[in-house]
Amino acid sequence: MEIIVQDSFANWIEFYVRPAFLDANIELTEPAARLFAYALQAQLEERIVPNQDVLLDMAKNFLSVAVSRRQLFPMKKLTFNRALHLLVEVNMFTRTFPWGSAV
Repeated sequence: MEIIVQDSFANWIEFYVRPAFLDANIELTEPAARLFAYALQAQLEERIVPNQDVLLDMAKNFLSVAVSRRQLFPMKKLTFNRALHLLVEVNMFTRTFPWGSAV
């Protein structure tokens, strides 16, 4: 099985997420970047959110909380496993990735 991440989501990660973490002196590994990108993409694939605009608004909120809570995960490198834990931890507050449809 191969997971293919759409360019629009990979580019969003490169434009918003990677710089936000770099500003906090945290390097985002490629597997971690793919995890974040696919987590976004899957929200549309599974029809959790109605459209990409709503999704990316939610993602911006998630990102600001994730970066502000980085002290929970003190690190210089955000790896896949750390990113996975960060997704779960921050989602408890933001509800960006809900259990069911938000539509």
